[in-house]
Amino acid sequence: IRYTVVNSTAKVAGAASLCPTRAIVEDRGAWRVDDAACIRCHACKDVAPDDIAIEDRYADAIPLTTIHVASVSPEQVVAQQRP
Repeated sequence: IRYTVVNSTAKVAGAASLCPTRAIVEDRGAWRVDDAACIRCHACKDVAPDDIAIEDRYADAIPLTTIHVASVSPEQVVAQQRP
């Protein structure tokens, strides 16, 4: 998951001041998110929901299958002697 700035507005400047890791930086007059510094806390997205986008490269991936726990009682498990 990666956060990106899609609109450099005043709300992004406000989000930059709230960012706990200072990952939102101004670069040549435009705002960007330093991916190495970002901890994905979602604070910037809360402040500027229309100006910050979340990119997930696995959004279209097949979801994982839930693994079910076997219903075996301890008496059914065969204990083996250790060598």
